[in-house]
Amino acid sequence: MQAIGPVIAWAAGQREIMKIDLSKAFHAIPIADDQKNYYSFMGTDGATYRYVRMPMGAPKHFATVMMKVLGELPDMDKTHVRSYQDDIIVAGTTRRECADRYHRVIRHLCDYGFKINREKSSMNTTLTILGYEFTKGSIGIPKAKAEQIRKLLRSECIDGITRATHQLSYYKMIHKTGVRNSLTKIRQILLKTKHVTNVVKDLIDAVDSEWTIERTKPIQGNTITVYVDASDTQAGMVVKYNDQIVMTESIPLTKTSTNLASYKEIQGAYKLLAKYKSAIDFIDRGAEKIIVTDNMRLWQALERQGEPRNDLEVYAARIQALYKASYQHIPGGQNPADEFSRRHRLPT
Repeated sequence: MQAIGPVIAWAAGQREIMKIDLSKAFHAIPIADDQKNYYSFMGTDGATYRYVRMPMGAPKHFATVMMKVLGELPDMDKTHVRSYQDDIIVAGTTRRECADRYHRVIRHLCDYGFKINREKSSMNTTLTILGYEFTKGSIGIPKAKAEQIRKLLRSECIDGITRATHQLSYYKMIHKTGVRNSLTKIRQILLKTKHVTNVVKDLIDAVDSEWTIERTKPIQGNTITVYVDASDTQAGMVVKYNDQIVMTESIPLTKTSTNLASYKEIQGAYKLLAKYKSAIDFIDRGAEKIIVTDNMRLWQALERQGEPRNDLEVYAARIQALYKASYQHIPGGQNPADEFSRRHRLPT
């Protein structure tokens, strides 16, 4: 299945975006005769039927078809279009370029028999894409949705609060580590105690915030910069696409036979880079990739060529094999991954 996160990340890194929504998109795809038996079902009257067009319950197959349809676009357009089910995002470096591409993509889709939902398709500067609201200066939760979540969060109803935390967790890209951890903690306490405790109320106060992040004007070009950092217990990663933060992740670190900081950091860096490689690649497979650390020994190991001489260099060689990237060293105070390499609790 497609993942929503990388699609949102790609959109966040574009200078200009527009949205195309398809109407009854699944039903626009005919099913081949030799495949129709796989789409059979029994009606309420006891008779057996077969779909002749793709049903709504086949998202994986639909994604495969859309990949092929959009793959037929000219190269100048193909690299500036992403889709998730029937939502299609078109990008450009200027409004004019984006608008021209938007109309070309619509004509291309119509040639394949798709119908455009004119009401939901939009060229506006404020767009709702896969649940996120994109404006010129921010990315966040649409106002009406945020009010609905906030009402559930403050309802003092266990089911309502739990549902609100799940809905907030969907908007992973805009939350800091402390918020994510607190949402999980709220659910754990409610599941265990079966009532809204004072601790839950404090955590709700802490996570009840604006729920938006700043949207910077992305730089020209295609660059993915991956910042990595680690502490004794956790490794953190921040991914910027064209200078816009699009992904923040952290993982716990297992105990190692050494407390050497460089080894901890490279172990954490490798685990994060391996775990999220497909997501990073999906953002923009053709983008220049830069891996950045504030650990001098890790950077030296990544820069080194030749056979590994120790465990640290073995991990470095694995990272080199995973990514075709360049490597940079920065001072510790300038590494945004530092915040995500440590466990956080929100102040109450």
